[in-house]
Amino acid sequence: MKIFDVINAKNILDDISQNKEIPTKIAYKIYLMLSKLSPSLKFFEQKRSEAFEKYGVQEGETIIIPAEYKEEFMSLLNEIGEFECEEEIEKIDINLDINLGISPSDFALLEPFFNFVE
Repeated sequence: MKIFDVINAKNILDDISQNKEIPTKIAYKIYLMLSKLSPSLKFFEQKRSEAFEKYGVQEGETIIIPAEYKEEFMSLLNEIGEFECEEEIEKIDINLDINLGISPSDFALLEPFFNFVE
């Protein structure tokens, strides 16, 4: 699993784990999974912050990336996002009858984390 897989699914996983309609056991497993993946998330955020410091320009409350550095900036983030997560996780079996409160497009983002079963 790549760091981008975790980054792209983190908010959805957080929402699912806080969904009152899912079984507590599944919410707990998601919590444990996110805890295991925390070092990869922290690493990405640290490198992202460093990239903003290196390439960014402060404009009021916002940091922007000037056009001349945008390609380098994005290339660096893409390189880091493609790193494989060192943490081993076990996919969670989720019955499709459980209302996860997600959109159909979310299923593709969640595939590295769940086995959807009928």
